[in-house]
Amino acid sequence: MILTKILSSYTFRYAVSAVVVISMVVMFVMVIVYGVFSYNYFHDVHEELSMELSEFSTTYEAGGIESVDGFIEQRRQRYHIVSFAYVLVDSNLNKLAGNLDNWPKFREYGDGWLSFELGILQTDGDSKDQEFVARSTQMADGKQLLVARSYEGVLAYIRFVVGILFRGFIVTVSLGAMAAFFMTWAFQRRLDTINQSIKTVMAGDLSERLVLTIPVVK
Repeated sequence: MILTKILSSYTFRYAVSAVVVISMVVMFVMVIVYGVFSYNYFHDVHEELSMELSEFSTTYEAGGIESVDGFIEQRRQRYHIVSFAYVLVDSNLNKLAGNLDNWPKFREYGDGWLSFELGILQTDGDSKDQEFVARSTQMADGKQLLVARSYEGVLAYIRFVVGILFRGFIVTVSLGAMAAFFMTWAFQRRLDTINQSIKTVMAGDLSERLVLTIPVVK
């Protein structure tokens, strides 16, 4: 009976509505924050890729094809792992150097950005497709250079942040609904007590008194 009163009361409905509105506002703010951080993150990735392509091009111009593999090995020794993938091809897209097997079939976006999928061998021996983002440039002699970087970290970052936002929203709504329920329950109990006292007085029992809680101002 008390549960039905609570759930059907305007107080509970108003409290839940307020919780939902507040949760939506919180979610909106979190999405904005996520958008800002994501933009900065993607911007840094693109900046690193552009700088790497510039250094790769400079190395090729200075030392030719022979310098490409040395450039990649130098990167491996410096960072212990090559974060980027490189390929140098001729005008017919035949590979001349690099750690990519061939010139990939890519999708082209604005401002010269490219993306493609590449099967990466895992430690268990299986191959897993990973998304790469890349930039390319054509040299004066007609040869083309491409520098790529795995997009898996970016996708994992997106999934992680979206998961946090979703769980945060669910927790906020759940805790808010519980708080609204218990506040309404306490209010309903108080209201039922007052109503019962009024009914007793109206029935002729003048000994019944309404207990009023008056705050003391110091």
